[in-house]
Amino acid sequence: MKGSISTSVHIELKFTTADAPLDIPLSASVPFYCYDLSIYEADGQVYLTDGLSIFQLGPQTGTGHVTLHGSFKEKPPLSNSK
Repeated sequence: MKGSISTSVHIELKFTTADAPLDIPLSASVPFYCYDLSIYEADGQVYLTDGLSIFQLGPQTGTGHVTLHGSFKEKPPLSNSK
């Protein structure tokens, strides 16, 4: 089938919690904004953050690290009603 993805991707995720916001590397690209999230790229890593929690994805290494800030559980889920 033309245009279909013929390979699979395996990503191993680690989850941690933190009470302080994490830093994005100074070499990061200008952010792309979507909803209340910012997306950056630096040194082959992709960073998705709400300013406190952060998802760091290493597509080339198949790794991801999710660090949830203590306030994450109080955030409302994103709405698809728009």
